[in-house]
Amino acid sequence: MRNLATWGSLLTAAWLLAVPAVAQPADGVPAPLAAWVPWVRAQDETAECAVREGRALCFWPGPLALSLRAQDASFAFEVLADRRQRVRLPGGIGRWPQDVRVGGKAAPVLEKDGVPVLDLPAGTQRVEGRFAWTHLPDQLPVPPEFGQLQLQLDGKPVARPKREESGSLWLRDARSEGGPAQLDVAQASGRLLARVIDRAPMVGRVGVAGGDTSSLAVRALGLWALGFVGTLSAGVTLVRAHADDRRRDGLELMLKGGQMGSVDLFTQLRTGTG
Repeated sequence: MRNLATWGSLLTAAWLLAVPAVAQPADGVPAPLAAWVPWVRAQDETAECAVREGRALCFWPGPLALSLRAQDASFAFEVLADRRQRVRLPGGIGRWPQDVRVGGKAAPVLEKDGVPVLDLPAGTQRVEGRFAWTHLPDQLPVPPEFGQLQLQLDGKPVARPKREESGSLWLRDARSEGGPAQLDVAQASGRLLARVIDRAPMVGRVGVAGGDTSSLAVRALGLWALGFVGTLSAGVTLVRAHADDRRRDGLELMLKGGQMGSVDLFTQLRTGTG
């Protein structure tokens, strides 16, 4: 009986040695599926990118250098892209980047959701461009992925540029010397407007001048939508506020840029002329 058990063990061992081992690729993919690995990776644009906290990081921008002047500005940065992708640029509608060059060669600037973008190949690229304006604007949209800014105003470095959570850069604050920063004043104005509306329910119409101040006022009021009411002047519209707070819901607002509207615009706002 013992001999039978011994021969059984020997036969089992011999059979196991005779069965060919199934090859396993280094990354753990079974051999029958290994041929599909290149195809699967080709479908995932982030396959070659670094991963941090479960998120693929394919775009590595260097410091954004901005040089501001009264009539124009220039910008430059270097970027490392792990794959071909669209990279957002500073600027936006009304402050569109011009003469953009990649590696010294002219590059077309595309538009996506009102944001200027470049279609860049994988690798390290140097991007340069400029802005032109009649006067220094209050604010310049800057993508938040540019965490480092090297800002100069009229050739002088600005040590602590003022930025919003969205990344937008307040330019006129760079000129401030003493006193509160313009962003702080605009935010305080928005909070003051909210308090006035809450304490004076008879107010049904409000006008706010200044595009950036208008956006901060809407934020302070906690509005979730604006509905078109009518046109007060060329480029200036009247809108109706929608909010969960009944004291602010239905409020009519004129939100305008600083240079927009005729000389009697506020009279039209007060009398309801459309």
